Amino acid sequence: MRIHFILLFLAVHICLSISAQDSSLDNYTGDWTTDASWNSGTAPPFDNVIEDLTIYGYITLPAGNRIDLTNGGGDVLTIEDTLVIEDLTLTSRFFSGNTVIVNGLLIVMGNLNYNSGTTFTVNSGGVVAVGGNFGAFGGGDPTFGAGTIYVEGTSGYTDVSPADDLEGDGLGNVGDFLDGTSTELPVEMKYFSAEAFEGRVVLNWATASELNNEGFEVEKSENGIDYQKIGFVGGHGTVNEEKIYAFTDFFFDGHSYYKLKQIDFDGAFEYTDVIEARGQLQGDSELSISPNPVLGRSSLSLVLNQDTFARSSIKLISTSGRLIYSAIQVSNNYDFSYQIDLENERISRGHYILHVETTSSKYTTQVIVK
Repeated sequence: MRIHFILLFLAVHICLSISAQDSSLDNYTGDWTTDASWNSGTAPPFDNVIEDLTIYGYITLPAGNRIDLTNGGGDVLTIEDTLVIEDLTLTSRFFSGNTVIVNGLLIVMGNLNYNSGTTFTVNSGGVVAVGGNFGAFGGGDPTFGAGTIYVEGTSGYTDVSPADDLEGDGLGNVGDFLDGTSTELPVEMKYFSAEAFEGRVVLNWATASELNNEGFEVEKSENGIDYQKIGFVGGHGTVNEEKIYAFTDFFFDGHSYYKLKQIDFDGAFEYTDVIEARGQLQGDSELSISPNPVLGRSSLSLVLNQDTFARSSIKLISTSGRLIYSAIQVSNNYDFSYQIDLENERISRGHYILHVETTSSKYTTQVIVK
């Protein structure tokens, strides 16, 4: 009878270990101990993990606590985004060993310890940064994979890099976080530039690494003092590789200032430096429009001062790229002129791009309807 009871206990435990699983909310910043951080609505225990857990957001464990994968039977902790903890202990007492898989960023402020019954894998693109010591008890080596492990303290493994290498590998922000000189892990910008051509400005920027990055608000100013948001470009959450971004401002009048507002998922933000764009609108001396800005119940007049004994294409396009109005005009005069009746065409308030294309030239400018 006692044997039957033990077998029943083992069977129930194994079934629970196989079926029990939870994950943190995707693109979410929160505390491990907060119920709202988890899809199940209940924070799992961290001092005795007994289920499969996946970290999709930016999860932290309060200082003074550590995560123990000790009593489970084959439990898996997978880090897809970012996990910041004090200490991490991985052991195997009964049944099969536990597994930790790092595809994102694992920061252990203290020590990382494990035994031979545990599988510890850092896959390509994954990063582990340990502020204390990294070692095993009971023998055995971890499966490092193609990722990288940085250790501030001692470690007996040749495949482990010193924490000083974080700076050279473009992860200096993680190194600052480990040694306490930074309280946050910001997005690390590589460059931010502007290129003006044909009545447009293309903004280009890149990041060396990102943590908890929701995205970038693009802000513009005509005088370098007063800025307004003109667009948003989504970020990549947490990544440890270069990411390239671009944004096109179609309403360029020859001189503007730009800056980026980088926003974390928790609402924290930080601004880049301001850059300036200068350029000449193509056809600026030949194409004139009036009035501009124009009232919604008025007409928009176009005058093109060049010989246009041919068909001309006229297009009004929204900032999202949608064609709002189009027409073909045939001119037999030296001065090409045309009117767009905004009321009859039901053109609403907003910013638009005006394209005029003749057989020999193309013209682009901005139109504001109030």
